[in-house]
Amino acid sequence: MKFHALFRIAALDALKAADMARVPAAAGMVAADLSSSQERCRRQVSDAMVALGGAGSPAASIIWHVAGLEWSVNRWAIATKRPAERSCGILIGALAALAAHFAGHRRQRG
Repeated sequence: MKFHALFRIAALDALKAADMARVPAAAGMVAADLSSSQERCRRQVSDAMVALGGAGSPAASIIWHVAGLEWSVNRWAIATKRPAERSCGILIGALAALAAHFAGHRRQRG
């Protein structure tokens, strides 16, 4: 799935141990820590989240967690206090919207 590949390259799921040899700095990643491909993928993931209704929408949330972080639909349903049946419907709709979003990007470039 394209979203999952972008999510991985963007390193949005990475939990890494700190390099013990480096000099401590401010917490979090700085722009210099990202490769150009990671930055590009982060923009594409962000565009996809906006196309799904933004960070607060159920569609963006389920795609982030299920397609990106590889949660189960059941885990997402429990975390968001939604019935599992409804969560499956949200995922199906979100996947359709995501496919349309990426199809539109292919048409614009090609």
